[in-house]
Amino acid sequence: MKNFLNIKSVNSGMVELLESFCVRYNLDSPIHHKYMIDERMSLKLWLKNIRNINEQFNREEFGIYLGNMITEQQIGIAAYMANSCNNLGDFLDHAPHYVKIWFNYIPLDVLSTDTQKIIHWDNPEYYKKGLFNPETDITNVFFTTVIFKRINQLIYPDNIVFSKIEFTQSKPHNTEIFEKFFRCPLIFNASANRIYLNHEVCEISVKKKDPILLNILQNQANRILNTIPDTESFNDLLSQNIIYAIHNNRTNIEYVAEKIGIPTRLLQYQLKKNGMNYSLKLTQVRKQLALKYLEDPALTIYDISLLLAYKEQASFNRAFKNWMGISPTKWRLNNHL
Repeated sequence: MKNFLNIKSVNSGMVELLESFCVRYNLDSPIHHKYMIDERMSLKLWLKNIRNINEQFNREEFGIYLGNMITEQQIGIAAYMANSCNNLGDFLDHAPHYVKIWFNYIPLDVLSTDTQKIIHWDNPEYYKKGLFNPETDITNVFFTTVIFKRINQLIYPDNIVFSKIEFTQSKPHNTEIFEKFFRCPLIFNASANRIYLNHEVCEISVKKKDPILLNILQNQANRILNTIPDTESFNDLLSQNIIYAIHNNRTNIEYVAEKIGIPTRLLQYQLKKNGMNYSLKLTQVRKQLALKYLEDPALTIYDISLLLAYKEQASFNRAFKNWMGISPTKWRLNNHL
């Protein structure tokens, strides 16, 4: 469960959204770390920040206010892919797979009945154990608001309403703002979070559809997905944070331990327990990234050495030759890249 909260994450755009919200409503931002564009915030830290901001904002409809502020730029490539889809049906087909690029929270399913499409997600296991319940309720409302807003942006100036929404949270004391915003029947204390849309909605065309651009963006999105862990293993958690460290040019173990949220000595203990050491794991991650970067002809060997946080290209060349037995330049030639 602890691994789940640390491995699941949101992109830097969601961090920017929280900061923008605090500025708009004159609140103290709980975020004191400057996030790089490819850096991610753990779900645990997201929930803690939601708690902090909610204590200041103190409104039941906080999730609606927050979700309604989101921009395409903050969602990132998944939003631009949505803009390029042919119709809302295509968008719903893509959404479950690519949503974790910007909000890696809980698996999203799109179910189909004879008359309706149902966007469905359960609450995480930690919620059932009483952890972060108010913050998760806010997150579910936020997530629903974002879906509602994005669907209507895709077909503007047309607009749709959902057939029904079910929330797992308790019924708010004042449902008026919820009802006014979503404009559909709302059910609370449900067994799962569900959004219902009539089938004919799926045939509505997206105004900016562009199948060629969609294909280009999809290839790029798939590369991003490969860097986001699917499991809750210690190994995935460590790899993810080493990648962040490399991108920030701070590859020391102390920085990685800080990013994971544990003392350095505990990280060293976990490494030993898993039969490895930090230097070996750093080398493994660098090797995997190097092979991926070498597939991109736009990147020079010098570019790749910088991306891997080597101070000199010669250091990268030596390391690569130790891994593969040949230089990175020759490896590229041998693989016709």
